[in-house]
Amino acid sequence: MSEPPKEVVETARKVVKVYISPQQKRILQRMCVSLGLAESEALRTAFLDYAKSIGILAEKTQGGILD
Repeated sequence: MSEPPKEVVETARKVVKVYISPQQKRILQRMCVSLGLAESEALRTAFLDYAKSIGILAEKTQGGILD
């Protein structure tokens, strides 16, 4: 007997362009140097933390989903 096909999870990445002021760019660069992160990773982390803080995204342990 063969197993049913496993669910395919879409993992395609999307590109998002963000415009920030020169001052924000300097802050981002300093933050990335001190944390050892790439700018994209720092922005992605900040975005997810903000989404959690306003209740759009719940922790996975609580069964939350992003609508």
